[in-house]
Amino acid sequence: MLRLIFPVIPFFLCLLLVSPAGADELLLVPLRLVNQSPVAALCGLPALGSARVLAPQRSELSAGLDIANNYTSAGNSRESLLFDGESYHWQVGYVRGLSRNWDAGVSLGYVDHHGGGLDGFIESWHNLFGLPQGGRDTAERNRLDYSYVRNGETQFDLTVPTGGVGDLRLYLGRQLMATPGRAISLRFSLELPTGNSRRLTGSGSWDAALWLSGEEAWRTTAHRFALFWGGGLLGSNAGDLLPEQRRKLAGLAHLGGAWSPCSWLILQLQLDAHSSLFKDSGLDEIDQASVQLGMGGQLSLWRQTHLELAVVEDLLVGTAPDVVFHVAIAHRF
Repeated sequence: MLRLIFPVIPFFLCLLLVSPAGADELLLVPLRLVNQSPVAALCGLPALGSARVLAPQRSELSAGLDIANNYTSAGNSRESLLFDGESYHWQVGYVRGLSRNWDAGVSLGYVDHHGGGLDGFIESWHNLFGLPQGGRDTAERNRLDYSYVRNGETQFDLTVPTGGVGDLRLYLGRQLMATPGRAISLRFSLELPTGNSRRLTGSGSWDAALWLSGEEAWRTTAHRFALFWGGGLLGSNAGDLLPEQRRKLAGLAHLGGAWSPCSWLILQLQLDAHSSLFKDSGLDEIDQASVQLGMGGQLSLWRQTHLELAVVEDLLVGTAPDVVFHVAIAHRF
């Protein structure tokens, strides 16, 4: 538990020391988080999304970066796997409110895999608080090696830094109900295989997700609170990334809470989970459900613009990156 708490203490303190002047009251919306493991990140998993669609003729432009630091090694009699490296997932998106109760959007990512430079920092942090290293202290620092061998055949082996355009994603949202304290929307996403599976910037599959996003919100005299929830299904074809092992259907679940002590700041905790995305493996990194915890919040910068920051930890070890540093900025107009 200490491993989860300590990394976000400096973040919370910095937010509380800064009060932007003239900023608008923040909207209570979920954090934009998905599993960024070397394989799961390519499978079309959707972020929870707001339970409220954009009003007609309103737009939102966003840009984000997730820095995922991975170290896990596993094997059995017929498989061996090593995820050791750092991946940068850049994302830009645009959403537009259409007619009443509908919005639509598009996003495109860029994925960059390399050895990174956070290994020493993470090892020092673990040593400082007596946290387990999980074997990373005996491995070469700042190395890139994403590899998986099954039945004597190499399924992928990425050891040279590389990057490229990721998969293009289309979105559609439908408001099912909305009151001041409660909202539910039905959301759909379609991911197109514009990335490259050999470079691990795409899966080569068409991925479609359908899910519900819900919100329960309330306020007191000085504070606002919200509970976010969601769940749905992800459907995929085989694609090019582990095609014989790819599951055609997976379940999605999300649960989060938010507290706004003032108009310009929101503090949040969020659980994001999904069932196994692949099959026929004895390794948790490939064939296991995943649950991760995001800890962070939002800060209003100026009119209709907010900054989103979070640290994400894997609760089921090996099924998601050791740690992800998430930052995003969004502007509504």
